[in-house]
Amino acid sequence: MGVYRKSLAHLAETIVSNWKSTLLFFAVLLLLVSVTKRYSREFVFNLTPSIEGTLYRMTPNSRIERGRVVVFPFNHLALPNGIKHMTKKVMCLPGDILRRVQGEFFCNGKLIARAKTHTSTGVPLEAFKWTDKDVPAGFFFAGSPHPDGFDSRYVGLIPLKSATVLERVL
Repeated sequence: MGVYRKSLAHLAETIVSNWKSTLLFFAVLLLLVSVTKRYSREFVFNLTPSIEGTLYRMTPNSRIERGRVVVFPFNHLALPNGIKHMTKKVMCLPGDILRRVQGEFFCNGKLIARAKTHTSTGVPLEAFKWTDKDVPAGFFFAGSPHPDGFDSRYVGLIPLKSATVLERVL
């Protein structure tokens, strides 16, 4: 207990003797917290290799187009705890012809994704069931060029209204 009291007394003495530095530290900390709160809703971090880039800025007024990176809310048992959204590319849009041949998906005749039968750890995967037809109004196929991407090839089409276009920052 004596060591604890001495350490606490030393800390208090240091804070008092360096009150200007302490005040500056807390002022900067407060500023950083308020800036982070203000701008954190405008940025998205991508922490997976399925899409290139780490930091994106949301651009909610941008038009959703093929090839654009988007973010959308998503919850699935296969995703780690705490993951509540996905960052993917728009691969196929309403009116495009989406075709599935075995585990391969084609949009307007172009190969856009290959579904795997198992994860890299051996867990079985089931590809999204689809036949040759147009992507319905209000939906899109979300994907990535990464072979281990978890996206529409397994979970199906995504509602357009749930997606927000992203602009890569880093």
